[in-house]
Amino acid sequence: MAKILSADREVGPSSSAHHGAQSGPMNARIFASIRITVGVLWLTNAGWKTPPDFSSLSNFTRGAVDHPILPPYSWLVEHQILPHIGAFGWMVL
Repeated sequence: MAKILSADREVGPSSSAHHGAQSGPMNARIFASIRITVGVLWLTNAGWKTPPDFSSLSNFTRGAVDHPILPPYSWLVEHQILPHIGAFGWMVL
């Protein structure tokens, strides 16, 4: 590979700038555990949004209309999301 010469130092694959972050099996294990944890969280979160009718998601989302905290959000949920809960459910799944 070609090396780029700088005024101060040599920059390339073999320079110390390339090895600034430690890489190795420990980082691979940490990265793998983070990916597995995020995957399990996604699966447990997707478990209650059951297609094709998304009834649990609809009931949960209806809470924003039944107990409004922010009126514009309640309007959005009531008039845009709940009438199209099927499409919304597939987008958030």
